[in-house]
Amino acid sequence: MNPCFQSGFGRQRYRYIAAAGRFLKPFHRKEGLLVTASEDDSVRLYDVANAKLIKTTYHKKHGADRICFTHHPSSVICSSRHNLESTGESLRHLSMYDNRCLRYFKGHKERVVSLCMSPVNDSFMSGSLDHSVRIWDLRVNDCQGILRLHGRPTVAYDQQGLVFAVAMEGGAIKLFGSPV
Repeated sequence: MNPCFQSGFGRQRYRYIAAAGRFLKPFHRKEGLLVTASEDDSVRLYDVANAKLIKTTYHKKHGADRICFTHHPSSVICSSRHNLESTGESLRHLSMYDNRCLRYFKGHKERVVSLCMSPVNDSFMSGSLDHSVRIWDLRVNDCQGILRLHGRPTVAYDQQGLVFAVAMEGGAIKLFGSPV
C-alpha cells in the first residue's frame, strides 16, 4: 500500500506524507489558508475556501523544504534545501506579504525533516537528520534548547502548548513539558 496520498488543488497536486507516523499539516490554525513548499523552490499560499492561489514566492538560494505557518497568516517558517554546509542557515522566517526574510536560524548541520509551531507563543521546534531537535523563538536568532537523539526525529506540540512530543525511528515517542 502506498504510504502517500495525493489531493488535487487547482491544477497542482500535493502529497501529504503519512509514512512513519508523519502527517504534514500546512494549514493555518485559524484562517482558511494553506501553504506549500515545492521541489522547484517555490512557496505557494492558497485561500482554501475559494480554492485560489494567492501568492507564489521563489527561494532559489536556499530552496524550500519543510514549511509551517507562524501565528500570523502571512508569516511562515521554512527549512532550507540548499547551501546548508556553507551558510548553516537551516531555517528562515519568511513574510509572504512582501517576500522578505525576517530572520535566519542557524544551527542544524543537516536537512530539517520536521517543523512545528507552538500554539501558544512564538517558539517553534525543528527536527533534523543531524539527530537533534532544536527549540527556537521567532524573536531571537539563537537556538533556545537542543535535544540530542538517536535517529530521525519528528516533533509536535499538543493543542494547549503544554507538552511536546518527539517521535523517533523504531516507534519510540518521548513527551516533554514545554518551556514556558
